[in-house]
Amino acid sequence: MRIIPKKTKRLLLTMLVAWAGMAGWQTAIAQSNNSGAADQTVPAFSFNIEELMARSENRAPEGATAPSFVIDPTWPKPLPNNWIIGQVGGLSVDADDNIWVYHRPRSLEESSARALETLELNSDNIPIDPLGNPRVMANRIAGCCTPAPSVLKFDQEGNLLAAWGGPQDPGFLENNCLEADGCYWPGNEHGILVDHNNYVYISGNGRNGNGQTPWAASYGNDSHILKFTAEGEFIYQIGYAGLERAGSDDTDGGPNGTPQPFLVADISIDPATNRLYVADGYGNRRVLIIDAETGQYVGHFGAYGQNPVGDSTDNDPIPYNPAPWAAEYRSGFMTPQSFRNPVHCAIVSIDGTLYVCDRSNNRIQVF
Repeated sequence: MRIIPKKTKRLLLTMLVAWAGMAGWQTAIAQSNNSGAADQTVPAFSFNIEELMARSENRAPEGATAPSFVIDPTWPKPLPNNWIIGQVGGLSVDADDNIWVYHRPRSLEESSARALETLELNSDNIPIDPLGNPRVMANRIAGCCTPAPSVLKFDQEGNLLAAWGGPQDPGFLENNCLEADGCYWPGNEHGILVDHNNYVYISGNGRNGNGQTPWAASYGNDSHILKFTAEGEFIYQIGYAGLERAGSDDTDGGPNGTPQPFLVADISIDPATNRLYVADGYGNRRVLIIDAETGQYVGHFGAYGQNPVGDSTDNDPIPYNPAPWAAEYRSGFMTPQSFRNPVHCAIVSIDGTLYVCDRSNNRIQVF
């Protein structure tokens, strides 16, 4: 994991706070640009972001070392093609300090995507758009807006450099990510990694419930990882899509002898060894280690570096369910022998230390 420049850290961390309002702000701009009404104006932001940052730093308690943040609502710049962004599943910074955003276009509601054409009629004979949302009128009803492709690449200033991926990117699934080639786009976008060689790895945590919309995956659960070039050319898939349940000790069964992940949360890489460290994830209770060049299995481990062990939630059909272990946590039992769902990050630091986010146990384990 590289040391991220201060400017990039500021952009990334302020972005995290700003995403919730960003789609609405960009929608307002796009509607203003397309409405033609004389009283519509683009919102003006005249503040000085550096001044606001200085004010924020002055609010920190005396002697505090933790950073504080302010929102920069001007980042990123308005997108082309009346595009807007949905929920953000992942962020990554490449070797050139460009910022990659992996978002969920299918999280946008009909009111935010009214420039979409009508796709078809649903089972109740009601017109729906490509997101699966009912349409009041049969055809497109506004100039704004449409969901952007799932993978977006920005420079430091917030200019869009590239965009590709997902069923809302016309022709992508037909030309770049063919199921016949073993490429299944995730049902719900979650984690993204752009490595030191500019390869892009993506994962998902979508379950069968995502199959209710035309754009959602119909094959089942997101039990796989995809690798692409920076331009969106498919390279390989780790694991088969559509696995029915988790298998924390499963080290085989995927394509080309790769392991079988399940609802992967995130991915990082050690440039010195070119090994991927996979937070696996919302279904499995392990860190999975994979050779990035070949996609082949290297190893895996659970909490405390042991083989993954189960607990009372193993047979729970909903992996992220606090009910079986909440009482243990309240009683003060802080050393459970297993990771609990989700294993949400596995981050390699510059000194070779691995930090694992064991979210439901409210702890970080360091290896």
